[in-house]
Parts: sequence; C-alpha cells; structure tokens
Amino acid sequence: MMNRKIAFLCSILLAGTYIAYFAISSHWFYPVHGYRVQTRAIQENLLYAGRDQTENTRQLRTLLSGETININTADADALQRLPGIGPALSEQIIHHRETEGFYLRPEDLMRVPGIGEKTFFIIRDYIRVGGNS
Repeated sequence: MMNRKIAFLCSILLAGTYIAYFAISSHWFYPVHGYRVQTRAIQENLLYAGRDQTENTRQLRTLLSGETININTADADALQRLPGIGPALSEQIIHHRETEGFYLRPEDLMRVPGIGEKTFFIIRDYIRVGGNS
C-alpha cells in the first residue's frame, strides 16, 4: 500500500512539473499570439534607443550594385558606407589622406592603421582612387 502511495505522489509531481513547463514554454503563458516577437522588437528598440541615430541607420545605407567610392574625395559619411568601416576608421582614412597625400592605388589604403589585408579584401571591389567608374 505504501508503494502505491509513493508511486501516486511521484506521478502527480511529474505531471505537475510537465504542466508547469508546458505552461511556461507555450501560449498558455503568453496569451497574445506573437507576444515573444513583439517583446524581442521592443528589446531591440530599447537597445538602440541610447545610440546615435546615424550609427543605427548607417548599416541600412548600402552601396548600390556596381557603385564605388573614391577614397581620395570621400567624406566620413561616404566612407562609412563601406562594409566594416565605422566612424573611427573613416576618420583614420581621411587623416592619412590629409597627412600623406592622395592614395595612388587602392592597395595604399592598407597603410592606414586598422586596415589590414582582411578589411581591404572585403572593400576592394567598392573603392577607387579616381575616375568615374
């Protein structure tokens, strides 16, 4: 008789644990459909709320197909449209251009501190040193 009581109590405990887990991980806990998705969007908005809006939208500004940027004439905002180039690196590119002179070929960009072979390999198709193409 004692074994039946223990087995019964264990089955109730196991069923209660299962129901509690199911309630937390399913729609029982979130009565509004899509609540988790909405919550995630709200969290992301709060995450970016304190940042500069130009930093948030910079990633949305991409180069058009076939568009290139002249690194000898581009300002900081134009340089930041290049993949992997942020505000600090764009300022480094401009500073190097102003102190050392114009870039003669795209590979000269690797002389800028912070731009190595990896970064250059990523941006090489998006940059030029002169001309319209």
